[in-house]
Amino acid sequence: MLLQSGLLPEPAANAVVLDNACGSGVLATILFNTVGVDSGVKVVCGDLAEVMVETASKRIQENNWNAEARIADAHQLPFPDDYFTHNLMNFGIQLVSNSELALKECFRVLQPGGKVGFTAWVHPGWVDDLKVALEGVELPAFGKSPWRTKESILNMLTPVGFTNVDVQPLVFEHRGKISTFVRYMGILFTKILVGENADKYSAYMTKKYGDGDFTSTWTAAIITADKP
Repeated sequence: MLLQSGLLPEPAANAVVLDNACGSGVLATILFNTVGVDSGVKVVCGDLAEVMVETASKRIQENNWNAEARIADAHQLPFPDDYFTHNLMNFGIQLVSNSELALKECFRVLQPGGKVGFTAWVHPGWVDDLKVALEGVELPAFGKSPWRTKESILNMLTPVGFTNVDVQPLVFEHRGKISTFVRYMGILFTKILVGENADKYSAYMTKKYGDGDFTSTWTAAIITADKP
């Protein structure tokens, strides 16, 4: 996304970037580790969760980045109109409760000529195994996500006013230990993987993959667009 939005390999010196729904500041970390602290880029890390803002703020202070972290609701961003050159959401757009409102806010705070960027899951690596292990249990509806096809993405971004919508697929493999992955899934799906469901999922994964390393395939979309 950083490449596709034009921030890498060399951003404009006047770039002002919103890391929207920043989490712990992963996007800002990659950007500053690549371009350096003297690039002239300014980043604002915004997230609704106070713990994430605190984590991002600590990273900023420890690394002396030209950045700040603050509480920011993607549905009602606390920034003026036409402020940022780039507004990026790294796997955050699928987590907002009202994507139409969040997109309108993305558009509002961008400067004319600015670039919006999203990453979105098309097929997360956990989907197939979770469906089989917990057959009959209601799971998150990723299969119905409007961020899975280029046509549906265009239908969301174009009415807001975005142009030059570019959707690129990204397929990658993740390799790690089964025990770590199962534990992470329990954290991610606290309302589903509890009690009997947690035991069934753990048993299924161990039976299928053993107790060592395993590889999962993930598919995502990298999306960028312009504000005229």
